[in-house]
Amino acid sequence: MIKKKWLFVLSLFITITAPFLLADPQKDLQQRLNESKNFYAHFLQKVSRLDGTVIQEARGELWLKHPNLFDLHMMPDESRLISDGETLWFYNPMLEQVTANWLKNAVGNTPFMLIAYHDPKNWEKYQVEQKGDTFQLIPKIQTGDFKQFSINITPEGIINSFRVLEENQISEYVFQNQSKKPIASSKFTFTVPLKVTLDDQRQ
Repeated sequence: MIKKKWLFVLSLFITITAPFLLADPQKDLQQRLNESKNFYAHFLQKVSRLDGTVIQEARGELWLKHPNLFDLHMMPDESRLISDGETLWFYNPMLEQVTANWLKNAVGNTPFMLIAYHDPKNWEKYQVEQKGDTFQLIPKIQTGDFKQFSINITPEGIINSFRVLEENQISEYVFQNQSKKPIASSKFTFTVPLKVTLDDQRQ
């Protein structure tokens, strides 16, 4: 009788905890990102040294449309990072310069691209850990300054924040006024302005 009681308790425990034991943080994060097929938000950016000293503060807007389209607009020192699905454009109006890279070649430089760029091969490069709605991505092979990336995203695909830890600094983005309303694909087209120097890295 005692043995049957313990078997029942063990069976109940496994039934309750199995979803947590078998959960795959990487798949959970991918599913949440897939929920944000159209995403818009204002954001506040803070860049700090590792000792907590703030070295830069900025604000901006983010437009995101799956697959592979985004427009990140920073202020007050204006700059734009735009993906039209094939080319990643970085435009600095103050310097009157545009840099163009193939998107597929730029993805490995920052895990931020994982938010919009969907290629399973890129996920294989990271160990993904989860605590509630926060996911940490740690490169399996450390290259360059990037050490860790974390994102807070709800099951409905609402991104609340993300954080990038590098060798000498931490960049934090906090999102506000989030929306999942449809965004026209034309939002993500980019034409090099007149009298602006183009540094084309796609050659």
